Amino acid sequence: MEAGIDERPPQDAVRLRPWAEHDLDLLRRVNAPDMTAHLGGPEADDQVVARHEKYLRLWREGTARMFVIEVGEVACPGIDNAASNALCRSTGFTCTGSGVEPWRGGELAFHVWVLDISEGDLAGRERER
Repeated sequence: MEAGIDERPPQDAVRLRPWAEHDLDLLRRVNAPDMTAHLGGPEADDQVVARHEKYLRLWREGTARMFVIEVGEVACPGIDNAASNALCRSTGFTCTGSGVEPWRGGELAFHVWVLDISEGDLAGRERER
């Protein structure tokens, strides 16, 4: 039986949703030393607010899109963050490469993860274990 639109998705389902006004709290919650260790540490609150406003503005202007990835209670992220990379891999994302960019006075090494959300790719896909 197919799930109705108002039903809650399965616990291991990955859901992408547009960035929204109420997501400022999400940015503040993940702006903690343990969550930002691979990013050079936490940002000042005014930087977090500015980033949130930028995400909303770019969406309104249609120049960029920011999404929230929902997988139960977890979030995704950094090249040497084994847990985040395992999460991306186990939820169907494919690592297509890596790179290094300037970040807060240092460098941020990252993987490029993509998810093909075309109907043909997702049909019949089983979760990797």
